[in-house]
Amino acid sequence: MGLNIKLVNNWKLKSDSHQFMLVKTDENNREFVEGYYSTIEYCLQAFIIKKVRGFNAEDIQTLILEIKAFQTALSKALQPLNLAVVPFSETNKTKEEVKNKV
Repeated sequence: MGLNIKLVNNWKLKSDSHQFMLVKTDENNREFVEGYYSTIEYCLQAFIIKKVRGFNAEDIQTLILEIKAFQTALSKALQPLNLAVVPFSETNKTKEEVKNKV
């Protein structure tokens, strides 16, 4: 048994003894693995990228609002794991730069 955490809407974070999986559920409650990842960080990064690419923003203000709302929802979902969502503006920084800021 591994992780089985609902992230947002129809997305889940799952794991087994070897990997983390990003899983999407369709309207019939069937699950489809969208990707396999060696670390939880890579899995969540992929999830964030997939979600941001799917936003329907037509201007930068709308994009920023959608990203902030998404970050808030994801932070709530990850609270049981004591994981924080790194602000989107921090995603291009190295782990060391982010760690030193916290």
